[in-house]
Amino acid sequence: MPAATIHNADLFVDLEGFIASCSTPGDPTEEDRIEVWKRLLTIHGWLINGGVPHKRAARRLRKFFLSSAPFLAKSPVAFLKALDRKRQKGIADKRSENLGASPSKLTRQIESLGWFIPAAKHFWLLSNRTADAGSIREALRRVISLPTLPAGWTQRNAATFLKAVNLAEVPSCPPELRAFILKRQSAGQALVPRRISQQIVSSKAAVHQYRNPTNAALDYLCAPGSTFFIHDSRTGERRPPMVGEVIEADDATINFPVCVPWTLGGDPCSDRYGVKVGRFQWLVSIDAARGYVTAYSYTMRPRGSYRGEDALALVRAHCLEHGKPKRAHFEMGVWKSNLVKAALAAADIELHTVWSPHQKPHIEGLFNTLWTKLSVHFPDAHVGRFRGENEAANDLLVACQHGSRDPRRHFPMLSNAIAAFDSAIAEKNQTPVNSAIGRWVPAEAWANRTRGPALDGDAEWLFSPWQREWTVRGMLVGGQIRLFEELSVPFDFSADWLPQYDGAKVRCHFDPTAPRCHAMLVLAEPFSGEPAGKVLGLAQQINELAGYARLVLGWGDDPANAGRLARQRVAAALRREVRAIVPTGRGYAASEERDGIGQVITHERTDRAAGVPANRSGAEMSQRRLRENLAAEDVEYERTSADLAARWAKECRDHPLIFT
Repeated sequence: MPAATIHNADLFVDLEGFIASCSTPGDPTEEDRIEVWKRLLTIHGWLINGGVPHKRAARRLRKFFLSSAPFLAKSPVAFLKALDRKRQKGIADKRSENLGASPSKLTRQIESLGWFIPAAKHFWLLSNRTADAGSIREALRRVISLPTLPAGWTQRNAATFLKAVNLAEVPSCPPELRAFILKRQSAGQALVPRRISQQIVSSKAAVHQYRNPTNAALDYLCAPGSTFFIHDSRTGERRPPMVGEVIEADDATINFPVCVPWTLGGDPCSDRYGVKVGRFQWLVSIDAARGYVTAYSYTMRPRGSYRGEDALALVRAHCLEHGKPKRAHFEMGVWKSNLVKAALAAADIELHTVWSPHQKPHIEGLFNTLWTKLSVHFPDAHVGRFRGENEAANDLLVACQHGSRDPRRHFPMLSNAIAAFDSAIAEKNQTPVNSAIGRWVPAEAWANRTRGPALDGDAEWLFSPWQREWTVRGMLVGGQIRLFEELSVPFDFSADWLPQYDGAKVRCHFDPTAPRCHAMLVLAEPFSGEPAGKVLGLAQQINELAGYARLVLGWGDDPANAGRLARQRVAAALRREVRAIVPTGRGYAASEERDGIGQVITHERTDRAAGVPANRSGAEMSQRRLRENLAAEDVEYERTSADLAARWAKECRDHPLIFT
């Protein structure tokens, strides 16, 4: 074409007519696509020979692609890359392969089945071959097996599949198509042409969205720093939090074991060495505005878990020392238990539940910092942040827990761990923070804040470790409380003003282990014109069975137990001193006290040469810890004997009629 007409002529008229003449203009066959590319390359050659710069010529072809031939590539960038590749290497027509059959024919047959590629894509996403990809071969095998579905599928799985393929019932793969694909497999060829494979495979982002929509939304839809802002529920404004306004809290298992003095026994380690060793739960709270660590709680339970009362203890400590925050960002599970929700609501602290670590970045970043600091304190006891990370240290921990090794020789004691916690947190609070919004020292920013409102007396009761909803019946409200796994005891609370709320559903906050067991009653539902959440007042525990159970467990003495205590102590109280006379003056000695209601205190001293008496029972042995140092044993014995004597004298003074 003459160069003079290149710039003004419409070079794409014939090509547009060819595309319109295709059997399916919007999605032409492979042969038609090749013909379109050939004509485009011819037009590109005309433009270049006519003096049009390469970039301008490519832009004109790209404009035609967007308006008339979008089927050539997935995007304008992909089109330009394909254009350069085909200009350099030419257009390869790979229509002769695979047992004499044309792949374009196979492609047309597969694409004519509108459900085939969506079904293969669905199975590809399910096959989970790698962290961000599936298996094409497994997906195709599943598709050609239709209408047979995988053996483990439920009705919900089948419904999801039908929705993906947009059909009302499971389709069947044509037998001739199945046989041809299996024939390709036997010949060692790809099961389907590359064009079909490319349509089955999804992007990494699509895989992430399919497998974990929540994290995908956080990763792809959240701009960096956006989690720093909050939505003010009162004004609807989206703004940064003020210092002390929002706290984040979470739990973590520390990266080194700790030896905790544990005289209760119950496992081989504590029975033998008097300590329990483990990686217990560390609950920490942090200010979301300036990153100041406000409080922590190290919870040690035999089973290594923590409960709602432990989370409440952390929040209560923060409120007593720093005042109440306006908002708390907590995760699910224990942090969203009824106990926690009711206490926060009564204290007028807004609870914002987060669904991912990305939504509480301050506490997650804090743990990353603290693990680094704590690892330096006890390098010999470091077992790694994750279970099984350091094999030798973990094997040692297991041996100590089974009682075969003394954990005190290898792992830090509780006092040392608490000192390390305090040191790491103090250092973190004093470390300057360099941020895009400024530079500050967390401790200084926290000291200059406006203190939150104080936790009043009524609200403090709402942080009790037990909370139950019961209906008032006359002067009583209560129900069964599970003290042990197989033992429940009835607790009944009463107050003079309680009859006026007969039939009302109330929420009782109490502590069964308190010396005097009372419950703070709060309306759980509106009643007689009074709103839900109104604090009614204290009610006293009056059930005698619960009182006796609390007494035996050593939790406290209820007033109703005074007479029973006196009679039981008269019948079974005991104070006994036993001595064995030897020439050296260091013979066997024992002091024993029984209060008659289940409390037994025994302390024994044995001469080093005499050893342990052979006739001592196992129960007596379990009530004391053998001293390795005889001098320390003597001091402890004299102190314990003096304590027992003082307690005995006090009982005689308090109950002169009983002990006369």
